[in-house]
This record gives sequence, C-alpha cells and structure tokens, in this order.
Amino acid sequence: GVKSSGGYTFNSASNNYIKVSDNVALQPPAISFGGWIKINGDGSHSDGGGNYILSKGRIGFQPYMSYGLLYNPGGGINPAIDKLGCEIGFNPGTQIIAYSSLTYVPSQNWIHVMCTYDGSSLKIYVNNGVPVSTSNTNGIKYDLSAFISETQNDDLHFGHWGYGGYTRAFNGVVDEILIYNKALTQTEVSELYQYYQ
Repeated sequence: GVKSSGGYTFNSASNNYIKVSDNVALQPPAISFGGWIKINGDGSHSDGGGNYILSKGRIGFQPYMSYGLLYNPGGGINPAIDKLGCEIGFNPGTQIIAYSSLTYVPSQNWIHVMCTYDGSSLKIYVNNGVPVSTSNTNGIKYDLSAFISETQNDDLHFGHWGYGGYTRAFNGVVDEILIYNKALTQTEVSELYQYYQ
C-alpha cells in the first residue's frame, strides 16, 4: 500500500526508469492516471520543461507525447515553478497542460495527484482538492511512431520522458500509480484518495 516499502524510487538518472511496451489498453480516448508521489529533488532538468513521473510516447516536437504527469521545478520562461502538471498531446500537433494551483517543493510528504481527460476537459486533482482544468477537443494523439518510424516512441515510461538527450527524469518516490480507460469523477478521485490514506 501507499507510504510503505512498496513504492519505487527514481533518482533522476538517465537509466533509472520503468518501461511498459505500447498496447491498445494504453490508448483510450478518455483517461485517468496518477497516484501517490514524494518529491525528493528537482530532477534532471530545470529549464521550464518539467520532469516526468509518467509519460506515454515521445517525439522531439509537438505534441511531444500522448499523455504525461510531470513535476516542474521551474527555469526558463515557464511560470509554473514547483508545480505538478497533467499533459495531453493532441491532433494536430498541439498539447495542453493543467498545472496545480499550489506549489510543491522536495520534502518527505506524500502527495496524491490524479489527471483526468474526458475528451474535452483535462483536470488535475491534488490531495483531494478542487481540480484545475483546461480544455481541448482534438483527441489524444497516440501513433507518435508514425512521425519518426520508431515504434518504441509509443511506449509508456515511468520516471522520465527520455527523448534523445532530454531525459527529463523525476527525482522521488511513486506508489499506487493507476491508469483508467475513463475520466474519473471528482467523487471517484476522492474515494481513491481516502482509500489509500
């Protein structure tokens, strides 16, 4: 369970990640993903692009990935310093990110974060709070390998993004990471939070 020895620690190293090969179960039109995390440090990059707890797909231009959960320690011109973000990549070549309303810094505290996308609205829930949302109805872009003919670019990675030299690796612990083929309601997100307390 959460807050036990069952979590996995990522140390922001380029070779410290978990890969799940692409399959149709990871390509729903509506989706929820997230779980419990503990932020131990900034991660590998502080240029405003964020470091990834979870990322599905990777290419070097928009939409960059199909979906992802990130921690942004700041840097560059991105104002979302020390915030968590949910990201969805769309057709054609665009992406949106819903950032948490509060900031989070490396600590020993567990944080529950859940991303939901119902085909139009992307929401981020943190610690059972009121969600922050943004919208796009273009549909999640899944066949990223069609752009560059590399099938591994559609795989699901935990602990980094991992395109070229841009590892964007997370520094922290994750536990009870879940992916659903639907957009959870606020009540369902709250139930998950309470269940794993």
